Amino acid sequence: MFAELGPATVNIHLRRGTRVALRQSRASILSGGLVDFLLPYGPLSRAVVSVVCGQVVTMSATNRGGLSRHPFDFYETPAYAIDLALDALGLGPDFTGYVVDAGSGNGHIAHRVALRCPRADVRGVELQPELIGRAKELRVPTIAWTESDWLSWESDGTPDLVIGNPPYRHAEAFIRKALALAGKKGRVAMLLRDGFMLPKARRALRKEFGLPDRFGLEKRPSFNGSGTDACDYSWHVWGPKQSGKWTVLTKP
Repeated sequence: MFAELGPATVNIHLRRGTRVALRQSRASILSGGLVDFLLPYGPLSRAVVSVVCGQVVTMSATNRGGLSRHPFDFYETPAYAIDLALDALGLGPDFTGYVVDAGSGNGHIAHRVALRCPRADVRGVELQPELIGRAKELRVPTIAWTESDWLSWESDGTPDLVIGNPPYRHAEAFIRKALALAGKKGRVAMLLRDGFMLPKARRALRKEFGLPDRFGLEKRPSFNGSGTDACDYSWHVWGPKQSGKWTVLTKP
């Protein structure tokens, strides 16, 4: 697989011989900016290709129902996936800790936590004001919402749990920020593609924080209600008792 840079076209060549030409600004590619393309990659999925300076740097399968990729990588996390995570984390009605939903979007994760743990201090941090507005309309009124970039947000205390479904492009930065806030006693739970920690690019993350416990979702999630994703997903959990174990979470 490689990319050719033409006057105003990037031609993507796949190993299986498929050739797709996609129009894109030549200047934006030459500038070194990251350009994402969606191209056909099978009957039920698409491939997201990122090109920098005319070179393909990443390619990943997705199946977000054939929809265009959201500019902020926002896709609502299904309720069952959140509830399975809360079960695995042992959170129940008696939990009174401090929980932060990192990059909370329209607040679905924070909402499920607040329903499960009505005595907890639950907060959501989200950059996009329109999503904060939706969260305030739709979610449990006891949740505190903050309009802020997660990567620059400062907490007024140490969270017992930071939980989230981070944007793919910034997932490692989200994780590092969460781990810094949670410290040695708190836990971090992030919904990520199952093989997120495997690439060489994650070597430093593995060395610094160890292998997280993984709680894999047996049922692939649907992020828009019209078909499951093309990838397997796991909740990756860092915390005081992490051991790199792997557990499968089954939907009842």
